[in-house]
Amino acid sequence: MGGDHVGKWNYKTWTGKAITPKVKVWFSGDYLENGHSIQVIKELTNGQDYKLTLGNNTDMGYCRLNITGIGKYSDVDIVKKARDTSYESMTEEDFDLIIGTDYTKGPIFVIRPLGTKLNKVKGQKKAVKVMWKKQEKKMSVKRITGYQVQFSTRKDFKGNTKTVTVKGYKNTAKTVKKLKAKKKYYVRVRTYFQCKDGFKSYSTWSKAKTVKTK
Repeated sequence: MGGDHVGKWNYKTWTGKAITPKVKVWFSGDYLENGHSIQVIKELTNGQDYKLTLGNNTDMGYCRLNITGIGKYSDVDIVKKARDTSYESMTEEDFDLIIGTDYTKGPIFVIRPLGTKLNKVKGQKKAVKVMWKKQEKKMSVKRITGYQVQFSTRKDFKGNTKTVTVKGYKNTAKTVKKLKAKKKYYVRVRTYFQCKDGFKSYSTWSKAKTVKTK
């Protein structure tokens, strides 16, 4: 697992303590009755019908949920089929899982780093200088990898955006060039942490500020 994640995921913000999300697990199957296929959907009980174990649920990054059927469900593989068929499209609500006959490695949730806030944005000739507050807190045993600064001509940041990555938690300013002259931009910043396998965990975005280039 590596690179950026897109779509909706299940996020939790780092607290320094182990995070255990609420999980609902359902069995989805069918059987034949008088020549007709009857589908059964049943909510299962942890410790009775399945066993839940978690990966790293304390540090920044991602945590995999491993769900193993037990008892009469011991020979059933676990599959995530919740609210959306896309693996990357976990909702920001609690997990709602279905176990069935297909196989997957199991769902994950992302532990976000703490964020930061913008201090100042200054318009320059076809450029903007952005300054933010340093996020130097050690989250468990590590600090963030760096920051992302995002520009958009739209207040909702949906389209016409430019994102710049700044490595190093000590960096607190970046001048971004090659922008349009005399144009109003919305600017925001967030922190990120990169795992050894390349997966990046992002904080929430800061409140945006507006600036106009010269």
